[in-house]
Amino acid sequence: MKKEHSLFKFDEDANSLLDIVYAFQKSRVLISAFELDLFNIIGENSKTAREITLELNTEEFATRKFLDALVSFNILAKSGDRYSIEKKYLNLITKGSSHYIGNLRYFNFIWDSWTKLTDSLRRGSSAILKEGRSYNEYLEDILFTLQWRAIQQANTIIKNINLHLVNKALDLGCGTAGYAMELLKAKSNIEMYAFDLPEVIEITKRYLEIKGFSGRITTLSGNFFLDNIGSEYDLVIVSNVMSRFSFYQNITLLRKIYDSLNNGGMLVIQDYLINDNRISPEFQALHNLNLLVTTESGNVYTETDMWMMLKESWFSNFKRIDTEFGTSIIFGYK
Repeated sequence: MKKEHSLFKFDEDANSLLDIVYAFQKSRVLISAFELDLFNIIGENSKTAREITLELNTEEFATRKFLDALVSFNILAKSGDRYSIEKKYLNLITKGSSHYIGNLRYFNFIWDSWTKLTDSLRRGSSAILKEGRSYNEYLEDILFTLQWRAIQQANTIIKNINLHLVNKALDLGCGTAGYAMELLKAKSNIEMYAFDLPEVIEITKRYLEIKGFSGRITTLSGNFFLDNIGSEYDLVIVSNVMSRFSFYQNITLLRKIYDSLNNGGMLVIQDYLINDNRISPEFQALHNLNLLVTTESGNVYTETDMWMMLKESWFSNFKRIDTEFGTSIIFGYK
């Protein structure tokens, strides 16, 4: 097998540094492809560069370079002058496909946030948020991808819950209520609630209608730090929420959840955890920076951090399960 050569013929250490420096190029090409909706324009067909250029409203010579770059890292295939999507990606990146992960154009906001990393380091929190930018223009795209993830991940959570003890449950910070829907598939008579910001819940309601769950899940909207989240729950699920807030904000939230649970009720947290050295796994170390540039006070927490927050919020009988998705599930009880 022919070894792929690095861009420059220096020593191995220099090459590894340069490979990291140049890695952004592939990311930018793929993000622009989503921004232009390229994959839905091509779909299951093969199209010429000219046809694609006309639909993208771009310049043809530049577009050929762009398409050829996507071919070079095997997202697209090329036959003569015709381009198509590689079969292994077709179901993931074309709308309406069974495993469609959504339009990842919202990575434009993340890209812009990362270009402000140096400013964020000086400020101590997101520089782009200080400028008044937000992800709201991409909100529906983000929620679609979170829905896709919830469907993939929900079974890992559900199989570790004794559903016989769950009669009333809350999906807190629910997004499109993916976990709430999957819980009802597992036990249809749960009294199910889903809580998120008002602008999110408007989208949630549309998803529930499309998925046939309208009327089966009660939606609640507001700020979960300030507003009533309900009471007498047997189960509260909090997925990918706590990493967006500070240590002390999370204690405030966890105490509110504790008060909302019945005695013996269960809290289930899903999030990324970083090792105590805070340098591994690599994805979590980078995600920690991602939270710096995209949130006011977000942080990837260690298991020790989680235990401290839960103890300060009166929970007990903690348990951790690591998933195949790189996240961890933390269980706590009232």
